[in-house]
Amino acid sequence: MEAKYSPGKGKQSKASQYHMVATRLSKYCAYLVAFHPELLPDNQEKSERVFEAAKEELKATLKCAPYYLLRWRSRVNEVMAAPNREATAAWKDGKVVHNGTKLGNMLREEPTRDGDSQREQTWKLLADLWTELLVYIARSSDEERVMGHESVLVQGGEFITVLWALTTHTGITRPEK
Repeated sequence: MEAKYSPGKGKQSKASQYHMVATRLSKYCAYLVAFHPELLPDNQEKSERVFEAAKEELKATLKCAPYYLLRWRSRVNEVMAAPNREATAAWKDGKVVHNGTKLGNMLREEPTRDGDSQREQTWKLLADLWTELLVYIARSSDEERVMGHESVLVQGGEFITVLWALTTHTGITRPEK
């Protein structure tokens, strides 16, 4: 979404502020999945499996060999066009890149309907979604996550660990399964 449709440069409009929040939190969540799955709720092995499957799907979509030869914009265009080339454009279970691209394309088309006000609302929706997701991720009280946060805290900490400490201190918890 960011690569194909950013709100533009120039003065800081509401849309560009929402864009900045949404993309930075999105990238931070991707960073956590790739480098600190022990800080995420639920099963670490499952997070790692989903991440590896998404990497393989991305390699297959980009046909891996020319990946390093293509410019960044060409890679983005290739990924964004993939759901349209397939025989079925339906949502697919377990296909993170396909479904993410499909959703990104839908969100990208949405702002063109009503102009700038809709663009601002779309980026606000994404900023709110990533903010809520990050708070959801942070409030974890199971022993494995607590140990993960403690070990990261000793090394200088992560933003998610600061949020975890705040949610724990204020009593915000996730319902038990």
